[in-house]
Amino acid sequence: LVALRSAQERSPRDPEIFTLMALAQEREGNPDLMADMLSQAVEVSDQAPTESLRYAALLQSQGKLLPAEDALKNALRRSPDNVPVLAAMGGLYLQMKDWGRAGDVVRSLEGGKTDSAHRTGQELKARLLASTGQEEELTQFLGSISTETGGPGADIYLIRNALSQGRVDEALSQAEALEKKYPDQPQIGLLHALVLASDGKAPEAMTRLQALTAKSPKFEQGWLALVNLQASLGNAADSAATLDTALVALPDSPVLRWSKAGLLERDGDIDGALAIYEALYKQDSNQPVIANNLASLLANSRTDPASLDRAFAIARRLRDVDQPAFQDTYGWIAYRRGNFDDALSHLEPAAKGLPQDPTVQYHLAMAYGALDRRDDALAILDRLEAEVPAIPPALLADVTAAIAKLKTAPVQSDN
Repeated sequence: LVALRSAQERSPRDPEIFTLMALAQEREGNPDLMADMLSQAVEVSDQAPTESLRYAALLQSQGKLLPAEDALKNALRRSPDNVPVLAAMGGLYLQMKDWGRAGDVVRSLEGGKTDSAHRTGQELKARLLASTGQEEELTQFLGSISTETGGPGADIYLIRNALSQGRVDEALSQAEALEKKYPDQPQIGLLHALVLASDGKAPEAMTRLQALTAKSPKFEQGWLALVNLQASLGNAADSAATLDTALVALPDSPVLRWSKAGLLERDGDIDGALAIYEALYKQDSNQPVIANNLASLLANSRTDPASLDRAFAIARRLRDVDQPAFQDTYGWIAYRRGNFDDALSHLEPAAKGLPQDPTVQYHLAMAYGALDRRDDALAILDRLEAEVPAIPPALLADVTAAIAKLKTAPVQSDN
């Protein structure tokens, strides 16, 4: 931030500097300052599409739909044919359930001069028809696109739509036909396997996924589907072995490495999991999920001050983010740093959002205990202790110790 302010003195109207300052404020856990910097980036860029899209996306994620609309409208006044801005505007109107103006955006895109505009218009029209429940019109529209383009995209959408509507037999029939038509496209083979799994035909889906990964070992999604299917069927050993095989084929895959870290963590290999998370964070520190997992593991598995300081530095961006897992991570770090009020303001919504997660509930109980709300803390801890054997042994030991400490601690007087 100091370096960027120095750069800003030399170039006070450079939108890139404001954008970088916004990212820095995000890392500091200052969402209001981040929004302010993005707003100023829009202003100094004269409502340029790139800066406007970034600011509108933030506003939309915060539920500020009308200000997001204003930002996009201003960008369109400058660049009325900009396809990404029109697409964002259409998506915003779908979120607002403003079907009429979403239709206006569709017509603008369909009347565009580029293939990109036409494709985007078709995608938005399909989403509009699906959102308004016009299933027959959607099917006819997608069928016409399939005939027109000759590609599988519309057919894939048809299959997914049929599946989402519970028409599994129809989806399966379409998937079989599409795979015969495109036998060398792995994403279609994957879709066929997923439809089979949805139809309760897990063994057949498993066979297809195994054949798919053997034929297309660089197709990451095929490996992930196979790993997840084996895990969902209770075949933990097979799932772990498949993941190791996948990592031989795709050793640099962030998603597969992230999955491996999670598996190591569940198996108690904390050092192994931390090594992977550290490597992933070094490779791309912009991913909030990776930052959350690394900070959470540091805070939950390490007791030295340096590890706690590093966890806080990584997790600052998660402050006030409305996602239960992120709230738990930041809240527990705040608790361990002695900031109990800050911890409680994050751990209460985290526990509400993750009511079945015993670790999150334990964290909230500890925050209550630290704030002399002994009855609230014991109510949670007693419930957790009664849930054996669902509680992991290490957590159960912490719960039992916390109960004993709370019950023997002297009651503090209000005076």
